[in-house]
Amino acid sequence: VSAALGLIAVAAIYARGRRMFSRGVGLLAAALATGAFWALMYSRMGLRIVALPASVLWGMIFFQRGLDRARRLDFIIAGIVLGISAYTYSATRLLPAILIVFLIYLFAFDRPRLRKHGLNITLTLVIGVAIALPMVIHIATVPARGRRLGQVAGPLYALQRGGAVPLLKSSALTAGLFIASGDPEWLYNVPDRPVFDLLTGAIFYLGVLLCLRKLRREAYAFVLIWLMAGLVPPMLTWPAASNSHGILAQSPAFLVAALGIDAVTLWLS
Repeated sequence: VSAALGLIAVAAIYARGRRMFSRGVGLLAAALATGAFWALMYSRMGLRIVALPASVLWGMIFFQRGLDRARRLDFIIAGIVLGISAYTYSATRLLPAILIVFLIYLFAFDRPRLRKHGLNITLTLVIGVAIALPMVIHIATVPARGRRLGQVAGPLYALQRGGAVPLLKSSALTAGLFIASGDPEWLYNVPDRPVFDLLTGAIFYLGVLLCLRKLRREAYAFVLIWLMAGLVPPMLTWPAASNSHGILAQSPAFLVAALGIDAVTLWLS
């Protein structure tokens, strides 16, 4: 099952990259998702977390179809799939933030687009939250709900006591997740192995700069919002730079790296 979900994620990231950017970017992102240890590791383990990239990607595909075709049914399907994905792993709690920040982005940079799609994007958000609501209520009412958070939320608790150093350190380590400091837990990684090698990691950060440079283009802004939302959990929790806590950032990370590789290839040619 895990291997099958990993393969579905490869197909989905190709479809997402092609629809957002180009066929070449889709193929490059799929190649990274095929060979990256971050994706391979979870495709070999019997953990529910492997369902997150596949389900979120398919929800995002329908969301993009809705933006491209202005068809409400696509937004409804996106909301259903993203809502179901909330049951895969806790990192999906950041999914609503992606859509909310994207609405804010449209308000700031493209209000005609917001007027055209704002209601449908909100519909996607409402449907997704409604599907996740039974789990949210359960978590809110079960006495042991805070046990797991208490185990991993060290930087947040330190910040509440007035100490910002653990949070700053965790954020710095997470920022280097792709080239310098990988997940230290042997359960989910070769300890401290970064997501990419030095060359690919440098190209990934080039892709981030490219997204910032083209921030007024919707596709580049959306993938950057998605990436940053996915990196919030490993910044706020222990261990820093956790592959598991940052799993929501996996797909946009491969897309951003693919953008960087595509840009370097065009420049060289």
